[in-house]
Amino acid sequence: MPRSSSERCREFVPGAGKGVAAAAFEPRYANLRAIKQAEQHEIAVVTADMGEPSYRVRRMFAPPRGAGAELLDGNPAQIAQRITELLRERLA
Repeated sequence: MPRSSSERCREFVPGAGKGVAAAAFEPRYANLRAIKQAEQHEIAVVTADMGEPSYRVRRMFAPPRGAGAELLDGNPAQIAQRITELLRERLA
């Protein structure tokens, strides 16, 4: 009897058949030797040059309203009602 592709996949992919997250390859963990070697290396600390920034904010503004944009005010029930009206207008 021919096997399905999912059955064939389980033979090659570790964790296959256990869900989407488990179907990915198994994580690789560092061994004790690699951890000990990493402890012997010093991490270089680099300080930032606090000179002139490479950017400057010239102005801040709210973006202009585009065609068809509408801000909805009110409580959630009123906003839901207005969204319903807009959808009926545009889909009719």
